[in-house]
Amino acid sequence: MDREYIDWIQELKQRIRSSQIKAGLAVNAEMISLYWSIGKDIAEKQNSFGWGSKIVEQMSKDLKRELPDTKGFSRSNLFAMQRFYSFYKDSEFVYQAGGQIQNESESEGDSIVYQVGGQLSKESILCKICPQFRN
Repeated sequence: MDREYIDWIQELKQRIRSSQIKAGLAVNAEMISLYWSIGKDIAEKQNSFGWGSKIVEQMSKDLKRELPDTKGFSRSNLFAMQRFYSFYKDSEFVYQAGGQIQNESESEGDSIVYQVGGQLSKESILCKICPQFRN
């Protein structure tokens, strides 16, 4: 085969893999954002209205009834969302497109990152996030 064609196929393969990784990271970022905001809502409602932990049980039942095909909103998961929010509520939030991509030598901060890229090192994106894309 022509060397130019082979190089072009390799470039296309890398672009496809890169897009697949970006799509996966975008989905993960959106789910983290959702879980954090649900945890925030639970904590704020409990503080504002004096609701106890039984409200989380009721929420779980109601969400399962309203969204029967949706998983992930069990009582224990909702409590985990609340703990997630409580743990990170005072953390710095990053909303920029490039995220906080960093070198392995840099330390990771206490930030919740809402964009593709997150706080991943350049070297770890393929191996840790999507092991199926290893060369």
